[in-house]
Amino acid sequence: MKRLTYLTLLAIILLVTGCMNSERSELPESLRDRDPLTVLNGGNETGRISLQRDIAFKDSLLLDRVNGVAVDESGAVLIAGEAWERREVYRFETDGTRTGTFGGYGRDEGEFLQIDNIQFSGGRLHVYDGKSERITVLDAERGELTHSLSVRSEQYRDSVSARHTVVTPIHRYENGTYLIGFKDSRNPAFFPEREVVYATVSRTGELLADSVLIQSDSRYLVGDYAGKPAAFMLERPVRPLLAADRTGRIVSANTSDFILEKHDPEYGLLNTIYHRYERAPLDKEEIVDGQFSHNEQILRVRQTAEYPERWPALYSMVSDDGGRIWVSAITEKRHEFKWYVIHSDGRHSTFLWPSERKIVHVEGGYAYVVENDENGFEDVVRYIIREEGSAE
Repeated sequence: MKRLTYLTLLAIILLVTGCMNSERSELPESLRDRDPLTVLNGGNETGRISLQRDIAFKDSLLLDRVNGVAVDESGAVLIAGEAWERREVYRFETDGTRTGTFGGYGRDEGEFLQIDNIQFSGGRLHVYDGKSERITVLDAERGELTHSLSVRSEQYRDSVSARHTVVTPIHRYENGTYLIGFKDSRNPAFFPEREVVYATVSRTGELLADSVLIQSDSRYLVGDYAGKPAAFMLERPVRPLLAADRTGRIVSANTSDFILEKHDPEYGLLNTIYHRYERAPLDKEEIVDGQFSHNEQILRVRQTAEYPERWPALYSMVSDDGGRIWVSAITEKRHEFKWYVIHSDGRHSTFLWPSERKIVHVEGGYAYVVENDENGFEDVVRYIIREEGSAE
C-alpha cells in the first residue's frame, strides 16, 4: 500500500514538473530563466474597464500638440501644450475652468523651447525641456519660477559616451533626484542599432549614477532618396517605453513584444510580465500608397524601404497612482487599440479604445485623454474609470 502511494505521488510530481517545463519551453528563450515571471492569460483576467466622458479642458487654446498632463494635490489639471511660437502650461480647476497660463516660448528662465513632459512632484510642477536641456520648477498654483536645473550633455561627458548627446529629462523621484535619458545622436540610416542610456542626477544636476538602465532606441526604416539612404519611422514604431510611479518603481518595455520589466528604485529587476500576443499584420501598400501618394519624393523613399510583416505588439504605456500599468496593444483594426490594466500580481482588466484617443495620464479614478477637435487641434478630456468585474 505504501509503495502504491509513493508511486502515485511520484507520478503526480512528474506530471506537474512536466507541465511546468512544457510551459517554460513555450516562452521566448530570453524569458525561460526569469524568476519571478508573470504570464498574462485568461485565468488572471478579472474584469472589463469602460471610460465615461466627464469634462473637456480646452478653453479655445488651439493647441497643435499636447505634450503632458499632470494633476496637483488640489485636483487641478495642468496641461502642457504647444502651437506656433507658444510653449505653455495651462492650469484648470476640476470643473474645467482655466485659471492660469505659465511660461512661454523662449530661452530665458521660466520659458521653454520644447516641453517633453510635465510632472507634479514634491508640491511643485516640473517641466522637462530636452531642447533647452533644462528642468524648470514652478509653483503649480501661481506659475512662479522656483528654480531651474541645467542638464546639459556637456557636463556629463566624462561619464556618458560622446555619441549620446541628446538629453531628455524623464522623472523626478520623491527624494528630489531625477532620472534623465541620453539618446544617440547619430543618423539612424547609418547606425540603426542605437541605445538610450539612463542616469540619475541630484537636485543640483550632479551625476549620481550612470547607465542605470539601457534600452534599444526607436527603430527606423531606411529607403532610398536620390541614391542616398533616408531614415523614417512608422506611425507605430518599434521603440522603447518607460513609465514611473510614485514609489520610484520603473517599468520598461519595447513595443516589439508584450514584455514588461518592473524595476525597483535602485533599478534592480523586480518582475517580468509577459503576454503571448499575436501581432497584427502590416500591409505595406495600405500605409504607403494610401498616405503618401500625393508626395512623389516621400512616396519613393517609403516604397524602397523593407517593411516588417507585422506591426509591433505595443504602442504606449503609463502607470497610474495605484501602481497599475496601463499598456495599449496594436490590433488588426487600424483605429482601435486593446488596453490592458495590469496589477502587480498579474491580475488584469482589458478594454477596447479608439487609437486616435490617446490615454496619457491616469490618476484619482480618472483617465486623461488627448483628442482632436473638429478643426484638428488637440484637447484634453477627462474620463471616469468604470471597472466591471473583480479586478480589485
